[in-house]
Amino acid sequence: MPINAKVNGSWANGTPFVKTSNTWSTAKQVFAKVNGTWQTVYTSSISDNFNRADSASLGNVPNTDVAWTQTDGSWSILSNKVFTSTSASTYPMIDVEFNTQNVLVGANINATGTSQSSGKYGAGIAFWIIDATNWWAAHTDAVLTGTTAFTCASTFNGKPLQSGQGTATCVYDFAATPNTVSTCSGNTTSIAGLANAGTGSCTGTGVAGPGCWTGNTVGQYNTSHGPCTTIVKPGTSISRCPSGTTHYDGYGNCYNNVSSAGYNTSTSYSCPVGTLSGTTCLLSNSASVTTTYSYSHKVKLINSIAGSVAVINTYTVNDNTWIPANISVSTSNNTITLRAYANDDNTGSSWIQAYTATGPNKGTRHGLVLGPKSDATVTQATSLDNFTLSAV
Repeated sequence: MPINAKVNGSWANGTPFVKTSNTWSTAKQVFAKVNGTWQTVYTSSISDNFNRADSASLGNVPNTDVAWTQTDGSWSILSNKVFTSTSASTYPMIDVEFNTQNVLVGANINATGTSQSSGKYGAGIAFWIIDATNWWAAHTDAVLTGTTAFTCASTFNGKPLQSGQGTATCVYDFAATPNTVSTCSGNTTSIAGLANAGTGSCTGTGVAGPGCWTGNTVGQYNTSHGPCTTIVKPGTSISRCPSGTTHYDGYGNCYNNVSSAGYNTSTSYSCPVGTLSGTTCLLSNSASVTTTYSYSHKVKLINSIAGSVAVINTYTVNDNTWIPANISVSTSNNTITLRAYANDDNTGSSWIQAYTATGPNKGTRHGLVLGPKSDATVTQATSLDNFTLSAV
């Protein structure tokens, strides 16, 4: 917190100096005894790494009598960080009184080297705090875009790829199984085989079937002439048919005026697995899926006036190159300068953006805040670390 001095009749923030070995240097702290008790009246900078026992009380900033205030939400010390379980949608916040509006505030939000997929978003800096409903803040955010690629193998179960490359479902084809059915139509008769019957004796010339036939049945064979084994369907013993008949079917029926009518043949197809498509079986299988994610890292500048929170600007820090590990805000009159760094010691890749507010509501308290992440697929921050605050 700065010290006030009266210059030309007006009070202004002053920076005290001390002379050591004939050299003037900026004083880090100034104390005054008030009612018998020493109190800090000036501090050029304060910092808190929260490396203390887990507690529901935040206590003071180390080595100072500057007390933390839980501005909004419930905060605690957990695993050497400051933590809150309060929903980020309500902007939970802690602050300290620093008696000046021109400050540099910083904090770590991710460990150096944290991968983008395990990074946490929504942690930020609160500044110009008047009370729980009037303040300014900046917090990190990210938008995650996934690009998904589908790949089909050239074969599946020994079957070649038919279609689906680049889609979620791969289709493989193979020949369907034919199922042929033969029937006789109209007045035809299905006869396994016909033999020439001969006339008066066993003089037939062989089997003339199978097939569909038309003709008149003129009776059964004549048994008086005895067996006739040379003209019959193999394995069947018969006698000659009556005179005037022309064919014998091998099963005791004699025919006259027999002529071939042929088969009516139909063929259907079936698949042991898969789906039938004409004479082809189509077998489906899920494609291999590869998803590549791209992170667009953001910083949101927001403020609250009488409890109404507004997003002033959303800035893109980078697209899929590095994850912010540290964020800081510096103020000079009405100008706000936002910074992000790839390393938690303010080194490595960096980003900077300035914004000049018009007639901002400004207090002299500053601290830490959590804001809600806007992308459901990234991880919400719940803690911050290594807070620093200095007058500028």
